[in-house]
Amino acid sequence: MTDSYRDGVVRRPVAELRPGDRVDLEADEYADSPLYHGYSRTFSEHPEWQFEYEVVGRVELETPDCIAVHFESGFICGFPSEHEVKVDESCGPDMGEAGLNAIGKLRL
Repeated sequence: MTDSYRDGVVRRPVAELRPGDRVDLEADEYADSPLYHGYSRTFSEHPEWQFEYEVVGRVELETPDCIAVHFESGFICGFPSEHEVKVDESCGPDMGEAGLNAIGKLRL
């Protein structure tokens, strides 16, 4: 994966997201953009994102310029193919069972 680290935050291209990745969508310019919905910058339709990650369920190439990310919560968002999102590097699909157990996210 081609993660980048900027301002202490891990960012990953949406095309490289995998099921199980935990994504921080708070203030994301596409997923949580009040301007997209016609509101002021201080409004968010997803105030829970201040405290919660969205977990990737699947990633789908809709068009060459749009990648749809389906989250386990049922939320779906289309992102430009070059867009990067903030991810939680402590949990992901390559972490393995021991790591998932350590944070209590193992689903049997």
